[in-house]
Amino acid sequence: WARVTGTDRTGAEVVIARVETVDEDDHQAWAQLEDGRRLHADQLLLATGSAAGSGSWRWALHHREALEALPAGARVEVVGAGWTGLETAAEVAEQRPDLAVALVDANPIGHTFSEGGRAHLLAALERLGVATQTRLADHSEVAGEQPGVDHVIDCTGLAVDALATRSGLPTGPRGQVIVTPELRVQGYRRLWACGDAAQVSGQAHLRMACA
Repeated sequence: WARVTGTDRTGAEVVIARVETVDEDDHQAWAQLEDGRRLHADQLLLATGSAAGSGSWRWALHHREALEALPAGARVEVVGAGWTGLETAAEVAEQRPDLAVALVDANPIGHTFSEGGRAHLLAALERLGVATQTRLADHSEVAGEQPGVDHVIDCTGLAVDALATRSGLPTGPRGQVIVTPELRVQGYRRLWACGDAAQVSGQAHLRMACA
């Protein structure tokens, strides 16, 4: 949290704290901190960015243990068809051919490959029994709350902080704050969001960049 308290470049106050929620009323915006303090502002900008959501050692162990515990016939969904998602779906299907494995991505599977490479990829996935789906998985699905699916493996790579969701702000399928083209939070006057934390209403899906 950084609060600008002056009009020159040296008027920024840096507060090291965890923000639990943000909100506004007719007069001001505020951030409710975990330690009980409330910081007020005329305008409040969410720039919480994104962080790695998959690929760590703990992430791998968690999913390995979960997969080992699944019975035959269980449904597994791999969300995100980048390199991590492709390899994960293929490995799971090869090691556990008794599971029903689906690979889901907002873009056509292998859309960045050459025509021949994509044909080879799709043939390999079909041979392994991996079903492919082109659609944007919503936030609850990525979090493992998809009805009819026994286990979800999030391979989307990057994830946003849950601050917007905790605050009850309008969010998109990935938990990003829905903003206007001017980056104002939709339905609010004093709240703004930018970067990976934001999703501009009406614009096409963009991958997070963690830049």
